[in-house]
Amino acid sequence: MKMKKRDRHSRLGKRCHLLFQSGVMIPLLAVVVAGPHVAGCDDDSGDGPQASCTDGTRNQDETDIDCGGAVCAACGDGQRCNDSTDCLSGLCEDGVCQHGTSGPYVAFVDPTEPDGAEVSKDWTDVAVEWSGGQGLSLVVDWKETLVAHFDFEGAGGETASDLSGHSNDGVVEGGASTVQGRFGAALLLDGRDDRVVISSGTDMVLTGPLTVEAWIRPDRAQEICEGQGANHGIIAKCDEQAQGTNRCSWQLRYGAPTDKCRLGFMIKEGPETFRWISVHQDLDPDMWYHVAAVYDGTTAKLYVDGSEMDRATVAGIMPSQARLMIGDAGYGDLFEGALDEVRLHARALSTEEISASCGIADGSLTRRFDGLVSGDYRYQAKVVDAQGRWAQTERRMLHVELSTDPCEGVTCSGHGTCRVESGRPTCDCEEGYHVVGNIYCEQVRLLFRSVFGDGVTMEDAAQVQHPRILGLDAVTGFRWETDVPGSPADNLFNNMNDSGPPYNLYADERIESIPGPDGSDVRALFMAFIGDDPSNGAHFTRSMYNFYPDRTSSERFDRFLEMYVKADAKMHMQWVQDQPQWRLMMEWVSYGVKWRWGLYVSKVPGVNGGQPYFRLQQEQFYDAQGNPDRRVVVNEEAMGVDVPLDEWFTLEVSWSDDVSDGWWKVAVDGVVVCQFSGQTAITSGNPSYGYNPFKVYGVVGHTWYTNFELWDRPPSSSILAQ
Repeated sequence: MKMKKRDRHSRLGKRCHLLFQSGVMIPLLAVVVAGPHVAGCDDDSGDGPQASCTDGTRNQDETDIDCGGAVCAACGDGQRCNDSTDCLSGLCEDGVCQHGTSGPYVAFVDPTEPDGAEVSKDWTDVAVEWSGGQGLSLVVDWKETLVAHFDFEGAGGETASDLSGHSNDGVVEGGASTVQGRFGAALLLDGRDDRVVISSGTDMVLTGPLTVEAWIRPDRAQEICEGQGANHGIIAKCDEQAQGTNRCSWQLRYGAPTDKCRLGFMIKEGPETFRWISVHQDLDPDMWYHVAAVYDGTTAKLYVDGSEMDRATVAGIMPSQARLMIGDAGYGDLFEGALDEVRLHARALSTEEISASCGIADGSLTRRFDGLVSGDYRYQAKVVDAQGRWAQTERRMLHVELSTDPCEGVTCSGHGTCRVESGRPTCDCEEGYHVVGNIYCEQVRLLFRSVFGDGVTMEDAAQVQHPRILGLDAVTGFRWETDVPGSPADNLFNNMNDSGPPYNLYADERIESIPGPDGSDVRALFMAFIGDDPSNGAHFTRSMYNFYPDRTSSERFDRFLEMYVKADAKMHMQWVQDQPQWRLMMEWVSYGVKWRWGLYVSKVPGVNGGQPYFRLQQEQFYDAQGNPDRRVVVNEEAMGVDVPLDEWFTLEVSWSDDVSDGWWKVAVDGVVVCQFSGQTAITSGNPSYGYNPFKVYGVVGHTWYTNFELWDRPPSSSILAQ
């Protein structure tokens, strides 16, 4: 087919009225982006470098930088124009593009840096507002990392134009046509021979962070497996013509082997290693879905309509020179249905950005980009409405010039001294303060300290109810029955086996005087299994409190987001063959969704030389439908430090319930013995937490605790503050 030059007004709304007749399939039109070779800024004559609409200069007949003129896309609001055809809005007044009365609108707002700003910090905020009614899709092209973007409007019978500016145009095979899409026109594929093939450019060989997103409307039912014909590939960096082991890098396709062949995302970690995540649900035919796969360099996530469906830790992406396939998994497994707004980003989009891309109403978005180094950064935002009409911001430039002294200007909030670590500034905070975000020092609070001294007693120690600690702590004036947040949990999880023997026959809890860590007498909390319970696990001893965190509060203690516990402990265990080989020391439970974190002591033959060791474990007791599903999510085995038995040791535990990046850390006598990071908090259900600072369960034995402390975060003297 003869190619024809792309009309520079093809992005304007008037074009849409010709293509978007409801229910009518329209043959694709050939489009090729071409432009003159010119030299110099605003110079239309002579030979020079290849014209570019993404280089941040006016090196052809552009009206403003990278927009307007005969070749580049039309300009956004606020950019220069010669006439209305230079503007996306179609409205040029006094040489500046104005916001039109129809179509979408998008603009940068505070705290976005002004265009051309120069900063000396290694981060910046980009804030965007957009409007235009229901069904708007926003994309932020940060640092020109949108490396491929296809909306299939004005694409040719042989060519699908890449709107990213990276010239990754695709070849349309099989005679595909267009149909009414989610945003204007969409590409309609017949599942037999239709697909789009894009040659592999260096900007698409991604081994680090990436995001793949598309709107899909399948015409076939779900659960399509290998060999079943249509409905396989959505978009893939995979090619049957590639050589050797680098034929595939990743695929967004049906056929997830871990989930009934549903739609999933596959990453090839190595020549023989694959990692799959799945949508875990059927996608109905003739329905539009927004699907996005994100890899941030550590974790892969899969979203449907803005909701995270699955995630997995991924070691890396195997590089591949394979072609990019749209509508094909890479081996002739073709998709039957419609595709719209297919985008490939060379960065990991945030959850908020995924939501903004999902076709929501008027909105706003702020994204912080950090880890910047000295240099120039260009970025732009675009929005499209349901009719396929586009609006875009100007392309802004940020110049970062970091000081050769990373500590220049870092005050550590006036409570510490800046030092350089791995080329970046951090703070050594003064006593009572904690480093936050590397360059700030925030105060650390001791909430209470107890030596279980005079006036501190136990109540209901030999009853079915869990015993409570009562009385006034002489060290801090802390009153246990009133000053602990939440309320004492007297009747939760008590006597789990109703047919078992009475509670007080096998467990005991009291406060007593014994020789402490330095040999002098101390008051200690004593907890024990005092006999061999044949029902095994029906009864246990613990001191426990409910917490009801207020996540809207500015007080860390009220929110219960981060805590630090320290205590001196002395343990004795009598391992019994027919009992479970573990003992729970500390636990944190959510009653609304039935899950818990726990610090365990285990003794398993063949592990850690047969010696007791510490273990972190997370369990979920019921699935989303309420079915029993006691599933170990995290199980950190022996970390090379034995559990001290029959001698005093100092136990430290710190945890964070950050929604996106929580963690647990455990130290014994100043040595970290186990830790886990990357925890995602479960925020659904009843936001009630049961906190067990002390617990005995499962193994005959006893423990003493003294010098108990609770802080809102680890003090700088703790190894867990590092």
